[in-house]
Amino acid sequence: MIDEAIRRALHIPTWIYRKDAAAGLVSAPMVSGDFENWGDPGPGRWITIYANADHVWMTVAGWRFDTVAQAESGTRWAQGGGEFSGFVVRHPPGL
Repeated sequence: MIDEAIRRALHIPTWIYRKDAAAGLVSAPMVSGDFENWGDPGPGRWITIYANADHVWMTVAGWRFDTVAQAESGTRWAQGGGEFSGFVVRHPPGL
């Protein structure tokens, strides 16, 4: 159970961090709560991060990337939806 929680907590931060497999938008791995103060406030044009101390999820061009989406549809990607209450909204500068 703990291994699964750690894997889920690291998935989005790793996607944003790894330069070889992703966007390379942060200089080091971050946990969910770190994203509450990361980037610029408010929604982004292409990427929006929703973060609180316990969870982080994002939208990319209108598609939600979230572990909850995987439970709903079998993939982490889903069109629309998501829980917004209790989350800080941030985005990568310029995106």
